[in-house]
Amino acid sequence: MEALISIFGLNELVRDAVPLFECGYYKQGALSQLSEGIRFITKALRPQYVSLIEAFDIPDAVLNSAVGNSYGDIYE
Repeated sequence: MEALISIFGLNELVRDAVPLFECGYYKQGALSQLSEGIRFITKALRPQYVSLIEAFDIPDAVLNSAVGNSYGDIYE
């Protein structure tokens, strides 16, 4: 759960980065560090993706993906 919250927070910081650059809070290269952090956490979560998707109980018609479908066949 901590990794999911970290990804959410990092994505929010990347999405709304302009004010942080303007006020001087971020220095040059900060966005690449944030992006690298997102890639690192995403790579660590990769083995758990199917379990995470199934945990939210999203209907197959909405998800529109074989990953985590109700049939359990992630390779169809």
